Amino acid sequence: MDDPDINIIRDLMKHQRKYASDFEWFKREKGVKEKGIVRTLLESLSRTSACEYRNLRHCKVDPPDCLADTLNGGLVGFEVRELVDQETIELNERGNEVYREWTDSEVIGKLSSILEEKDCKNYAGGPYRKLILVVYTAEPDLEYQHLATLLRSHLFGQTKQLTEAYLLFPHDSPNQAYPYIQLKIAGRVR
Repeated sequence: MDDPDINIIRDLMKHQRKYASDFEWFKREKGVKEKGIVRTLLESLSRTSACEYRNLRHCKVDPPDCLADTLNGGLVGFEVRELVDQETIELNERGNEVYREWTDSEVIGKLSSILEEKDCKNYAGGPYRKLILVVYTAEPDLEYQHLATLLRSHLFGQTKQLTEAYLLFPHDSPNQAYPYIQLKIAGRVR
């Protein structure tokens, strides 16, 4: 007789993406995945400073993807986006074992593009005390140490709505954490 848990695990593995899949929890449940990614960032942030958000929940009207409350009752919106090469995903799904090599300028260009795309959205609800973009990546060529050095000196353009942006990486076993980089944004256009 089969163990029901084994069948669930087999089903999840069968449907898991073959490339850059570290954040592919509950692939068929977009809202659960987005909330899990934001929760992961907030837990990582709380390792270095007091976490100022509570009551994290998936937003019923998208965008933003998730909502949380500040300790004094303000509303915070979180928008989630993956940094991954779609063509490489598709090649791997067809049986090719390849990965994408990124140049520094391609990473900065892609992050700039994501910031612009998410900054132009019409965010429902609000008003928001903060709108935070969480970009997650499991691209094998994008390493935290290298990008931390690169992005520490890069200033992204001004935003109209987004107040903060973070790049989140897969779990780092030696440090027992999910490393992240806060992207420097030039400020908000008023």
